[in-house]
Amino acid sequence: MTDQWRRVVTLHFGGDRYGERALDAAACGELQRFQSLVTETAKSLWRDKNPGRARLPKNFEARTHLWLRSIEDGSTAIPFEIPVDKPLMNALEAPQIDSEVMEAIDLVHRVFLSVNDDMELPEKCPKQLLSEFARLGESLSDSCTLTFAPPKKSFAHVTKRDRDRLLSIVENSYEDELDIVGRVLEADVRKRQFQIWIDDKTNIVASFTKEQETQVTSALKNHESVRLRVRGRGEFTSGGKPRKVTQVAELDPISSNSPQFSVDAPRIEDVITDIFRDVPEQEWDRVPTDLSHRLDSYISGRDEP
Repeated sequence: MTDQWRRVVTLHFGGDRYGERALDAAACGELQRFQSLVTETAKSLWRDKNPGRARLPKNFEARTHLWLRSIEDGSTAIPFEIPVDKPLMNALEAPQIDSEVMEAIDLVHRVFLSVNDDMELPEKCPKQLLSEFARLGESLSDSCTLTFAPPKKSFAHVTKRDRDRLLSIVENSYEDELDIVGRVLEADVRKRQFQIWIDDKTNIVASFTKEQETQVTSALKNHESVRLRVRGRGEFTSGGKPRKVTQVAELDPISSNSPQFSVDAPRIEDVITDIFRDVPEQEWDRVPTDLSHRLDSYISGRDEP
């Protein structure tokens, strides 16, 4: 573990129960809930930046962990910190995860500030996580308070009123980018609509254009061997489950008799990055400084001019 740390956010628990730099089980549970919010928000931000990749970087969750190293005065202040790694020594190494952690904490903070002021939620707010946002602070009694802020920022308050407002937002559906794969088992050419079944219990209605009619009817005719990948925008439930396709941008038939593209497959550069990350520092020290100029000599084991 590094001996260098950076404070990224401080949580304050107020009330008679938290006057002597001590935490009870309820407060400890809230710390875990805050950690979960930061991790899930960091995942959401990463996916927004990498729409073509379904797999998170290696050890992503572990690298979003927050650390508690002390309890301070101020109605029991809990400073969360992250370890500061050494500067990257190799250009092929993945960038440090610190930026995602800081962005996630900042977004969680801005969400609650917006709720405090009855303002519209931030554009990047992960709507599918609002029910989890609404749970922060729920285990505390009415006589207790919870506030938090990154360094040099104003404190956001977590109150029952704020949780109720978040829950009211959760009850409504939201629209977002959509990417699903399923079987077409019903189509109406006149209405230009079809049903795509993601699994045995879930079907979603989508509309198609005249230019997409052949793809839809072909997928319907060959539904036993062909699945259809639909990309565009859709309506989601508060829990993040797709409910309706609102706009179809692309339709791609996928035959079950041929190799299928997997959205979970890692990119080759990610595989190489993971390999480099797992190599101990002392092994890098053994790499010859002239390797790029004398690669053939090192491979063959012969000295060459």
